[in-house]
Amino acid sequence: MKINKVTTASLSAIATENKSKVPTKKLSPSVPHNDVRVGDTATIATAAKTLSEIPDIDMEKVKQVQQAIAKGELKIDLTSLAQSIMNEHLLDKTNND
Repeated sequence: MKINKVTTASLSAIATENKSKVPTKKLSPSVPHNDVRVGDTATIATAAKTLSEIPDIDMEKVKQVQQAIAKGELKIDLTSLAQSIMNEHLLDKTNND
């Protein structure tokens, strides 16, 4: 089993791809873009409810990783892992300053 490295570039590409799939609403010139409409609030509430029902941890994925570790199939690039941890730590420090 191999775990693919997720990079910011690939996340950006996914976000761009997903944006292109969402139909855009045409607002009339008289309606400011920063107004929240009742329909928008309902949509946000529905999305928040759906998100709250999704577990934080994908237990099926955890089981797969545990099995791969037990079988010796999981290959970990320790250098890459250490670099990712350091990058995350530095990013957290920068955001908290």
